[in-house]
Amino acid sequence: MKQRSIYIPVAPMQSVCKGNIVELLFDKFLINPRRSLIDLQRCGFSNALKLACKAVRSFSSEKSFCSSFLTPVILPRIVAVNPSANITNLSSASLGIALGLLLYRSKSPFKIMATGSFSLNKHNQDKLRNVKAYNITAQFKVAQYLGPQTEPLFYYVPEHLECGATVSELYAKEMVALRTRNIWVQPIGSLQQAISSFRNNGNI
Repeated sequence: MKQRSIYIPVAPMQSVCKGNIVELLFDKFLINPRRSLIDLQRCGFSNALKLACKAVRSFSSEKSFCSSFLTPVILPRIVAVNPSANITNLSSASLGIALGLLLYRSKSPFKIMATGSFSLNKHNQDKLRNVKAYNITAQFKVAQYLGPQTEPLFYYVPEHLECGATVSELYAKEMVALRTRNIWVQPIGSLQQAISSFRNNGNI
């Protein structure tokens, strides 16, 4: 079976806990859309799934594309392969789930990594929230748990930090370190930018 996976680096809220990389598998379409919600709720991802669906609907400019995400038949089953019971800070999974939903519709295999959440702006819900610097620091450390990759692995993160700087400005060394493992950080500000990056990187 062709791989359709999103890796989510999950950083602990307490320094005594070790972070984890949760792999989300996007499986076949479901008849019952609540199946994914139930599966992810057990792992603490239900709120992230709701935010992701809102962002995807907000992003879509085509009514048919937008409404298709409201149709139960095309919602894929999303399975968390290795959730951690010790980590409950999972709001940053919404970006990865949204990207997975968009890529799944392309019917092509994909394997990417992502972390980030969305703005609460009613008129622009596909825009990413500015992220706290300490969150990115921890998530970049966790991302290294994957080790060297045989093929390029693109890692999507919010472009802007709450302090006003950008990830590229403050984390140049960390991005270089990840590149030595063939993990390529892709700072983005919205789902539209992610789609452009997908095309450039050959994901769709």
